[in-house]
Parts: sequence; C-alpha cells; structure tokens
Amino acid sequence: MLMKMKQFITAMLVLVMSVSILAVPASAETEALTAKINVAVKIDGYQPEQKDTYEIHVVPGSSNFPMPSGGEGGVYKILGQGTKELVFNYQGLGVYTYTITQGNCGNGDCYHDESVYYLTVYVLNAEKPTAEHRFDVIAVLKLDGGNDADKPETALFTNKYAKPAEITLTATKTYNGKTPKTNQFDFRLRDGSGNTLETVSNVGKNVTFSPIVLDETGTYTYKISEVIGDRSYIIYDKSIYTATVVVTRDVEKQGNYEAAVRYQKGTKACDADDLIFVNKSETGGLPFTGDTFRLTMWVSIMGISLTGVLVLAVIWLKKRKNGR
Repeated sequence: MLMKMKQFITAMLVLVMSVSILAVPASAETEALTAKINVAVKIDGYQPEQKDTYEIHVVPGSSNFPMPSGGEGGVYKILGQGTKELVFNYQGLGVYTYTITQGNCGNGDCYHDESVYYLTVYVLNAEKPTAEHRFDVIAVLKLDGGNDADKPETALFTNKYAKPAEITLTATKTYNGKTPKTNQFDFRLRDGSGNTLETVSNVGKNVTFSPIVLDETGTYTYKISEVIGDRSYIIYDKSIYTATVVVTRDVEKQGNYEAAVRYQKGTKACDADDLIFVNKSETGGLPFTGDTFRLTMWVSIMGISLTGVLVLAVIWLKKRKNGR
C-alpha cells in the first residue's frame, strides 16, 4: 500500500513538472516578438517624369538573425518616393544588429544617398512582466556619423537628380526694314546631320523654336535658316546660322546639366542678337501689285503718253507763234 502511494506521488510530481516546463514556451509562442522599422526615399529638387525603383539593402550582423519578409537576398524595393515598413519577427531573447543602406539608382542622372543606418533590436525579459506580456522588444536606429542623442524613427534616404539643360533658339525677321506680318515667313531648324527638327513661322519680328531639352553631356549642332518661298517679288535671306551647344555636368558636386551656346554665320562668330534675317521686295518696299510685267507695261504707256503730250505742246506753241 505504501509503495503504491509513493508511486502515485512520484507520478503527480512528474506531471506537475512537465506542465510547468511546457508553460514557458507556450506563453512565448502566443506573445508576438515584433520590431517595426520604416525606411523611406525622398527626392530633393528636380524630379524626372518616370519613377525609378530604389533598393534598400538590409545586412544582418549574423546569418541566423531573422530578416523582414517581402525582400529577396536582403533587398527591399521602393518605387518612387515612398515609405516601406520592415517587420522583424523574433523567437527568443537576444540582441540583433543590422546595417541598412541604399543601392545605386538605376537612372544614371540620379545622385543616390550614401547614408548608413545601424539598427539594433533588443528582445529582453519585461521589466514588469504579466501573464500576457513577458518580453520587451526595443528597436534602436542610428545614423552613421550622426549625433548619438538622435534616434531617428525612419531610415530616410534623400536622392537628387541632375536637371536637364534647356535652350531656346531664336532669331529676328525684318521685311523692307520693318516688322513683317505674323506668319508671313517660315524658318527651319535642323540638327548637325541635316535632319529637320522643326519648322516655325514668324510672330511679328520674332522667330522662336520650341525649347530643346538636353540630358546627356556632349556637343550638339543646330542650323537655323529661312525657308525660301515661291514669291518671286521677294528677295529672301539665304543666311544660315549655326548654334553649337556644349553640355556639361559636374558629377562630383552633384551638379545639373549646363549648356553653353555659341553662334556662327558661316565661319564668323556672332552673338545671339545677330541672328537676323533681312528680306526685301524687288520694288524696294513700295506697294506691289503682284505682276511685274503689267507694272512695266503701264510705266511704258505712261512714258509714251508723256512724250505725246510734250510733242503736242511743242506743235501748239509753234502754231501760236506763227499765228502772231
């Protein structure tokens, strides 16, 4: 009887100990050990129309540290300006470290932010544990080179883009020394290969082509000329002006594209204000009928008539003299 009692007590003790041992991991499994960190990309200044995809790289301090979901090989992508939440899930106590950086922009005109953030996640026993809360999860983010007192809530990467250069080519038009009517003459803009880029008409004395956007370094050549029309009474200006554009960019200073323009008429350098097309009519600016043959005919008739009048006047004077 006594033996059976001892066996019963021993079995009960084993059962109680087993329940106690299993209770700790069961409680840990029901409590979420989660750390959340925001990473964000911002664009400073000029923004291209097409959005780029930016890569956020997360490198753990140890290969067995948990990584956030939604990435591949520690790379998390953000399309355009925006914020992405990184969620870390842990299974036990410990100190977990990570390095967060941004990869190069896909666009060659992008100056990417090279900041480095260090993330440390502490999973500790709670200072004031309860049945529902037994652990504390504390995430500390620090910017490399930043103030130790600063604890940013977001790993922010600020990118910048090189703004394209923009030029507008213009010229001036006169007709018989005066401002011509709008849309009276046409002008052509060609590239260095002779391809026509645009044809525009004058607006009063002004000739203005559409802005040219240049987002690559190099030298560009443009030629401006007047379209020679079929109005035979107009003497057209056959001048050809050349605009040479040199585009540069100071990458080290994260500079924008800059364009320097120089002009030539033939082989002679000139200023932008010297791009002038001068037309005149064969009548020297007098009202024109549009038919040079008839004008000549009427002038001849007027000459003959005048001669006849003079002859008649002479005859009349002689008769008058003889009559006396």
